[in-house]
Amino acid sequence: MQSQLRKAKSDRCKHKLLEVSPIGLALCRQDGTFLEVNPAFAAIIGRTIAETIELNYWEIAGSECDCRETKYLQSLAKNNRTGAMEQTYKCQNGHLVPVLVSERKIETDGDSLLWVSAEAILNLDGENSINLETAAARQCNSNLEKLLAQSAAELAERNEQLQQAREKLQLQSQILSHIRESVICTDINGSITSWNQASEKLYGYREDEVKGQNVFLIYPPESHELMYREIVTPLLENGSNEVEVIACRKSGEQFYVHVSLSLLKDSNGEVCGTIGYSIDISDRKALEKELARKQARFDAFFTDSPVGLCILDEWLRFVQVNPAIAEINGVSIADHIGKTIGEILSPDLTSNLELLYREILETKQPALNIEISGENPRHPGVLRHITASYFPLLDESDEAIGIGAVVIETTDRKQTEEALRKSEQLYRKLASNFPNGAVMLFDRELRYTLAEGTELAAVGLSKELMEGKTIWEVFPEEFCGAVEPNYRAALAGETVVTEFTYSGQHYLAYTLPVRNERQEITGGMLMTQNISGRKLAEEALRESEEQYRRIVETAAEGIWSIDASNNTTFVNQKMSDMLGYKIEEILGESLFAFMDAEGMTIARANLKRQRLGMGEQYDYKFRRRDGSYLWAIVSASTLFDKQGRYAGLFAMVADITDRKQTEAALQQSEAKFRSLYELTSLPVLMLDEKGICSANSAIVELFRCSNPQDLWGKHPAEISPPIQPNGRDSLNLATEMISLACERGNHRFDWIHRRADGTDFPAEVVLTPIEMDDRIIIEAVVQDLTERKQAEQILVRSEQALRQQAQREKLLNQIAGQIRNSLDLNTILETAVQEIRHLMQLDWCLFSWYRPNNNPPVWETIYEAKQPDLPSTIGSYTIDETTSVIAQHLLRLEMLRIDDVSTFPDREVCNIYLSLGVRSVLSLPIQTAAGDIGVICCHQAQQVGSWSDSDVELMQAVADQIAIAIDHAELYTQTRTTAVRAQAQAQQLEQTLHQLQRTQSQLIQSEKMSSLGQLVAGVAHEINNPVNFIYGNLTYANEYTQSLLDVLKLYQQEYPQPSAAILEKIEVAEIDYLVEDLPKILSSMKVGADRIRDIVLSLRNFSRLDEAEMKRVDIHEGIESTLLILQNRLKNKADRPPIHVVKEYGKLPELECYPGQLNQVFMNLLGNAIDALETEINSSKSSRKNHSRPAKKLEIRIRTEVTDDRSIIVKIADSGCGMSEEVQKRLFDPFFTTKPIGKGTGLGLAISHSIVVEKHNGQLSCYSVVGEGTEFAIEIPLR
Repeated sequence: MQSQLRKAKSDRCKHKLLEVSPIGLALCRQDGTFLEVNPAFAAIIGRTIAETIELNYWEIAGSECDCRETKYLQSLAKNNRTGAMEQTYKCQNGHLVPVLVSERKIETDGDSLLWVSAEAILNLDGENSINLETAAARQCNSNLEKLLAQSAAELAERNEQLQQAREKLQLQSQILSHIRESVICTDINGSITSWNQASEKLYGYREDEVKGQNVFLIYPPESHELMYREIVTPLLENGSNEVEVIACRKSGEQFYVHVSLSLLKDSNGEVCGTIGYSIDISDRKALEKELARKQARFDAFFTDSPVGLCILDEWLRFVQVNPAIAEINGVSIADHIGKTIGEILSPDLTSNLELLYREILETKQPALNIEISGENPRHPGVLRHITASYFPLLDESDEAIGIGAVVIETTDRKQTEEALRKSEQLYRKLASNFPNGAVMLFDRELRYTLAEGTELAAVGLSKELMEGKTIWEVFPEEFCGAVEPNYRAALAGETVVTEFTYSGQHYLAYTLPVRNERQEITGGMLMTQNISGRKLAEEALRESEEQYRRIVETAAEGIWSIDASNNTTFVNQKMSDMLGYKIEEILGESLFAFMDAEGMTIARANLKRQRLGMGEQYDYKFRRRDGSYLWAIVSASTLFDKQGRYAGLFAMVADITDRKQTEAALQQSEAKFRSLYELTSLPVLMLDEKGICSANSAIVELFRCSNPQDLWGKHPAEISPPIQPNGRDSLNLATEMISLACERGNHRFDWIHRRADGTDFPAEVVLTPIEMDDRIIIEAVVQDLTERKQAEQILVRSEQALRQQAQREKLLNQIAGQIRNSLDLNTILETAVQEIRHLMQLDWCLFSWYRPNNNPPVWETIYEAKQPDLPSTIGSYTIDETTSVIAQHLLRLEMLRIDDVSTFPDREVCNIYLSLGVRSVLSLPIQTAAGDIGVICCHQAQQVGSWSDSDVELMQAVADQIAIAIDHAELYTQTRTTAVRAQAQAQQLEQTLHQLQRTQSQLIQSEKMSSLGQLVAGVAHEINNPVNFIYGNLTYANEYTQSLLDVLKLYQQEYPQPSAAILEKIEVAEIDYLVEDLPKILSSMKVGADRIRDIVLSLRNFSRLDEAEMKRVDIHEGIESTLLILQNRLKNKADRPPIHVVKEYGKLPELECYPGQLNQVFMNLLGNAIDALETEINSSKSSRKNHSRPAKKLEIRIRTEVTDDRSIIVKIADSGCGMSEEVQKRLFDPFFTTKPIGKGTGLGLAISHSIVVEKHNGQLSCYSVVGEGTEFAIEIPLR
């Protein structure tokens, strides 16, 4: 190292001598090419050094250069030098300059060089002076020759070293050419210096194509930045690096290579380049990719398999399990790994499986389709069923190293099979109890799987003839063609209700789908009921309705119907004709609109009595459309709605307008009337004040008496039961009816009569007063209503039965609908309790859960529906010795059915219910798929009830639906919980992704700032060296200049009369101005150098961005450095005035911080302040154009201070346009910016906030007012 320093110092001395030597010196080859010249040689020929280097020495020597060249070379070949001789050199302007020349031959590295010394020959006037100068020059030349001799020796030694180096390099090249791996060497700039044959084969480039090229030539352009980050940076930090990257051949083909890099260092330990070894790993990468794809496929199969998969080692420890096996065992995957089967499974299963596993390991034979049942230790009391297959895992030597298991849980299938068995029993029981009907189940192939019911035998069928056969094997083809579409519709999810005839009988058929627990349609159900009797009744009713319609249309009397508000709802054509109005003109009008005042008074009085439900007959006077009056007799019947409220009247209206004029004619026709009276088929009685005074033959038949005289003299109450259905006694009520008939002129009502044999029958009685022989005779027409009443009762009972069945089906459909439409368990249970109580007319209905995990166990009643006066049973009840009998009964899933509690044989149960005021009990237990047990309790408290089989069947069907609903609700709850957990994990992953994106952006920005810092540091370093050289020499230049000026001044004083030539030169050079201006120039140079040094210092201070450790620094220096860098943006511009910076620095101690990062914060805040002011000046310009607004002063104010709580505060405020509250809220969000696209990244303030808050435990806050400006405050605690 010392020798190199001495050599470098010697070289500098030589170059210094060449520069200051007054003799022209040059070094050239024999062909005249210059290698080096000094300033004196170039001055002799009037050229610069750069111009001289481009010339040929023999051209400068003159026109006889060829012969001189030969002569000189011959002389030099003998003596290695020539003596001084005079000759001429050709100047730039073509003149010849006389010179004294001396040459010397130098041998170096096998080449001969020519050393030339020349000096200009001046005029002879100053010969003595010239001789002195020549002597001095010769002495200097002699010294130079000595130095040249020494240099030649050193050069020879260096040539020998260079030769040795060449030999080593040649040996290395041979070695590299025989290395099978690609070897590439580069210099410190990354240019390729060595490229062996393996590299040529690998990359396709010849050595001459890549030598001198950057090594990034063999990598894809898009990966250069990544290469620099992943390869170059770690290599510089660690000295070596190994990576796997994508390279690029000359053909453009990309492939994977493994690169091993190391730094090359010279003998001084300085890095001089790199060496890299490359191996093509494309085949390995392809194999790894294929293996990864196969492993991913296996992992996906293993993880996503719906069946349980696991691997155990030879010690029966779990090595790998999938989620399905973890779900079956009730233990997480992590808790399986490393555990033995004894630590996971129950003891009874473990003992059996260990024997089986040992046998498999010993025999190396699989065990397939092993069915196992047992309790899961994590879910005690729950029986699980699985089907498992086990097989040995063998190594290369065919030794068993573990066991693989495939496990399928069959609990659901077992439960489904059991449910199907119970369902079949339920269907058979339902069908056997189905009155006049049958139930048939069929599968998707239309094959009957169940046939049961009393109606099968009625048509010659049985379950033996039907079950297991298709419809085409059971029924005729024509019948199959009719019912097959209904079956297909049921399999498609539809419910079809039809009627059909088979074997002369009418049937009502319900064809509906049958679903499994997953709501999949597995078949259909056909329910049939014999409705032949109902069909006959419907046909009779239809005929009756048709007859009524014909009577109404052809009636000779008017028919009038009004509602409860006395408005017309119906009139027939006869009534319309009688009034002279159209039907549509009458409809909706009030009854009173067709009466005068007297008629309205009578009508209102009669209507009050009609509301009591008594059928009466009245004479009314109506007003026709033409103004004339219509006398009519009105027979009205009261109409009631389903709730028994008055709904209006139905009246038969007969025109009796001419009755007053025809009374005489009527009297004359009395005889005729009597004959008709006797011959009519209607039973007729005649009453006077003494009783029955006459009766026709039809009465005899109706009352089953021997002759009409048997009834004479009897009061109507005597041929009636004592009490009528309305509770009134017959005597008084009959008298009242007669009075009403006399008042109204006609009265129709229902009555119960008693025959002579003592049997009662319903009848319709019409009383009509008739004047005969000056006395009032009451005509009573009695019509037997027995058949009509019986038909009505049959219809009512049928309607009630259908309504009850419809209500039950509605309840079932409603619960099933809730299963489909609502998965809220509470809503389903609450609705079920309410609907069951309403349908079955219960006093009390409640739902309870059995809670076995409580200590002691309890029944918890959660919902109830009851009479208001009954106490509430909501709550928990401990199961003690008294109530355990009921509990055990229900836990065995047995129904509790008690019609009369007081007669129940178990007195403990009897006392419990009687203490609660319960008289009848029907309790049905419910067990869910999860094993939970609940109970539906139906109680009668007001009176003893009798639970029919249909009630029990209905409740069992409801219980099944509720159990399904509970299972669905629990499954839905589990699904919701899983979904919420998955959503939370997704949100967490999303937040993590956002955080990673922010971190990545901050790292990129930090890397950019670090690179900027390195660039600034490099620029500062490169500028600093020449500036120091200039600045260091300025002092000496100033001293030398001042000395020369002093000598010049002294010379002027001593020689006031210089020669003409000197005067001319003084005038040309303007010596007076030069003497005055030269010190100023030097002073100006010093000021400029000082300015450059300040800039360099600021750059070096700012370049500390990548310093990783904390240092104590002066904050003001960082601010000043930042301001100096931003000076160009602060000064005056063409479109705006300068920005003034007001500094209010406080006395701050040194702060321990990351100085480079704080400089970044200052740069961001000051840059944003300048941007805000430029935005303000632009907006001010547009505003002044429109409103002549005065321009605001552009100012940035920087204040620093120390707070009482030992913190440093730096406040940077601008007089810009300010920010809104919305912008301030998002100010420090990453990627948020208010600048145009391309002007800002949105990371500056976010990174600044992170630096101040996270790196320095400080605070960065912002205060802004729109239109006034913005202030940022940085507060950092002192350490």
